[in-house]
Amino acid sequence: MDRLDKSFLRKGVFWLPESDGHKLSGELRFDQNNGINLALHGVLLHTESPRLIYGILEGKACTLFKSYQKSTLAHYGSGGTQQLSEYSANYVFLGAHFDPETETHPVMLVSFNHFDEWLHHIAFKYLPQTDNYKKIACFDPYPSPTARLDAINANLSIGHNVQMSGSSFSSMTWTGTVMFKVEPDSSQPFFFYFEDCVTHLQQLLTLLIGRPMFPTLIQIGKRNDYKDVLFAQPDADRQSNFSFVQMVIKYPEIQHLWPSVVANWFDNLQKFESARTLLFGAIYFNHNVELYFLTLIQALESYSRSAGSAHYMAEEDYRTQVYATVVKAIPSGIDDSLRESLKNKLKYGNEFSLRKRLKLLFEQIPPDLLNLVRFSDPNIISVLVNNRNYLTHYTDELKLHYVKPLALWVLAKGMETILLYLFFQAAGVPDNKFMAQFKQERRVFFS
Repeated sequence: MDRLDKSFLRKGVFWLPESDGHKLSGELRFDQNNGINLALHGVLLHTESPRLIYGILEGKACTLFKSYQKSTLAHYGSGGTQQLSEYSANYVFLGAHFDPETETHPVMLVSFNHFDEWLHHIAFKYLPQTDNYKKIACFDPYPSPTARLDAINANLSIGHNVQMSGSSFSSMTWTGTVMFKVEPDSSQPFFFYFEDCVTHLQQLLTLLIGRPMFPTLIQIGKRNDYKDVLFAQPDADRQSNFSFVQMVIKYPEIQHLWPSVVANWFDNLQKFESARTLLFGAIYFNHNVELYFLTLIQALESYSRSAGSAHYMAEEDYRTQVYATVVKAIPSGIDDSLRESLKNKLKYGNEFSLRKRLKLLFEQIPPDLLNLVRFSDPNIISVLVNNRNYLTHYTDELKLHYVKPLALWVLAKGMETILLYLFFQAAGVPDNKFMAQFKQERRVFFS
């Protein structure tokens, strides 16, 4: 079982599916920061960007998917000239030769960092014995209700993988891995699982736990015939010192709600797709404070668009009573490009302004949460809008309203907090399940 958070270097032979008579020896190296790199004694024929590369690594089949040639080198020695080549791949599948875009699989297993701490279940236990010399250990799997995900026509449960190693004469090690198990109604190709399942479960756990989460193990296939999936995660900060008590929502707190929470999450994916993508993009890649701020204010605007009414008046009334009248009033002698620019702006003139959207959104937020993030000031909406406008247009007039980077970061963190609250609500998590811990965990950013 190969994991995304473990590195390896293995020797093997590799070839293109259409040229299996031309096999090259080489080494495959994987680590989460530098990805998948293949060094070959020779050059694969006919292409510099092979879609599939098959291989045998220490007796185990593997498939490299979407590769490209990084370099070639001619090595001159006593035996003549030998070419060396290097390739990088987007994915490697360990356990089979297959086409991940077309071949289907009935099950996917996926685990994440801190997943077992989040479940807070002791899986291995000693059974009490009257004989002091006899020790019996047992594995107690976590009881997990199955959640029905109608949005992707699949069932979701929580399972375990247990492996044993060592010598039965002297020592034995049991290792358990807790995983989500996704079973669609019909077999699906890998990218259904990766795009429609892994990413969305990762984001849901990030929301509940309060830290960026990353997959540590992905397997596809069927019982006793799983393929391990590996790919680069250069920004995976697994925060090993993060503890159970710091998590915003622990699984035991919502265990009875879990099937509805995860079903709500998947049901709302399409509705809030843009806001969700922007929010988690900001959480995972917040290295630049100005980009972090702009991404989050755009996420708030997008959430408002998706959540409800977004127009000052009925669209038909606006088109006939306002748009047509104002367009006719545009002077006839102006430049055609200016005329088209004005018409285009008028086309969207009936949509709520950012200022109006923020006002309506903030009215939905509990006052104590607005106080926590320092958004209870009556001028906060003007501060947010003016800073967004400055970072978009960079005019001298707007620069007068621009705040310093640390203050901008606090504003961005406030918007992130409000978006997390809104997504908690959309998932159906009751306020009393997260507000106290949520406010305690976030207080550090605004003190």
